[in-house]
Amino acid sequence: MSGTEVTMTPDHPALSGSLCEARDLAAHVRSIALEAVPARQGPFKGSVLNIDLDGVTLEIVHSDPVLLLGQAAEDQSGFLLMLDGKVKWNGASVGGGQVALFGDGCPIAIASRAALNCALVSFNGSEAGGPLPPCERRLWQDRSVPVMQVDGRAHAQLAAFACAAEQISLSNEGIPGHAETLHAQRASFQDEVRNLFAPLQRNVPQRRSRPFLRVQIVRKADDYLQANPARPIYTDELCAALGVSASCLHGAFETTLGISPHRYLKLRRMTMVRAMLLSGSTPWHSVKAAALSHGFWHLGQFAHDYRSLFGESPSETLIRAQ
Repeated sequence: MSGTEVTMTPDHPALSGSLCEARDLAAHVRSIALEAVPARQGPFKGSVLNIDLDGVTLEIVHSDPVLLLGQAAEDQSGFLLMLDGKVKWNGASVGGGQVALFGDGCPIAIASRAALNCALVSFNGSEAGGPLPPCERRLWQDRSVPVMQVDGRAHAQLAAFACAAEQISLSNEGIPGHAETLHAQRASFQDEVRNLFAPLQRNVPQRRSRPFLRVQIVRKADDYLQANPARPIYTDELCAALGVSASCLHGAFETTLGISPHRYLKLRRMTMVRAMLLSGSTPWHSVKAAALSHGFWHLGQFAHDYRSLFGESPSETLIRAQ
């Protein structure tokens, strides 16, 4: 475990500090004002990685056992997602397939009796839930449910995404400064967050729309994608282009195609990566560069999904095209 704090902005990644005290760990967490006490005797080591993703902040925290007390910032809301193990969050256990919500100045008590490995995802601004649809933002207003069960597979995917972002940020190469690549990472991460809460929105009563309207939404979405064949499209842009909410788009795709727009757009981006690798005139010289430029941070998961979809690894595709 590294005893460092990493602060990464889109243009200026930086590595600084040494976190050998529990209070230093607490001081570097931005989304929650915390006081920290070590939960065991001996030297303390910890790290905090801060990544700004354009309105959404990802903080990855590793530390020796620790007790944290504090309060969420008034102008931020978000959730804690465990990358490994469990913690007590305001007395309730949080582990795999669960998230702990915070926001609106709510008090927070975190007890980690084993090593703490978690991600804090926070939405900047006063409106709880940030970029999520209104039906999902209301989750933050229910103080009686501090810990929420979410889709297990989506939880694992978001945890893997966070770990991959950490590895790339701490590598010698860092995250490429190319503007399109940075946009891809931001949009891809926000899609993963929406996907985490997507099953919950199905249980929210919604006004029914006639089937042909849903088909029309999907057809217009496809028309927009066909009109922009050379670049990846993400949920935010598609909703804005069609003038519909994320929940409306989700319902249309689920009803019409049987898959979520998140899954559909991911498959499209994978297809675009394949076309890029097969192109003899591609400006990308590696699988990693092509994958990162289309929002795939977890390269191992990307390679697995690519092989499952196309029957060969991305490196085999690249070699075959040369």
